[in-house]
Amino acid sequence: MRSILSLLIVILSFVALSKALDCGHYKNPLTCAGVEPPCFWNGKECTKIYPKHCSTMTNEECQNNKEKGCYFEGEKCILSKFHCSSIHNEFDCTIENCVWKGGKCEN
Repeated sequence: MRSILSLLIVILSFVALSKALDCGHYKNPLTCAGVEPPCFWNGKECTKIYPKHCSTMTNEECQNNKEKGCYFEGEKCILSKFHCSSIHNEFDCTIENCVWKGGKCEN
């Protein structure tokens, strides 16, 4: 009986954790803000931001983050230089895995 109960608790914990990481379930800024990254309220919806830099991503992660400016060149995942240079404020630069230096967003 104990082993069944323990197994049930583990399964329920896993389901709760996997749902918690799906940022789209949060429908207002307060519930979205209550979740630590990778969730971020962009003004319209709770979206997932990826806390890793492109260079540390696996092949699959890189493919899933094309909209964030990550792409494969050769055998490694890199951040598009154009992607960073097109961002004009520090906050957006930071959440897009770029670096804010001297008033500009860079790779």
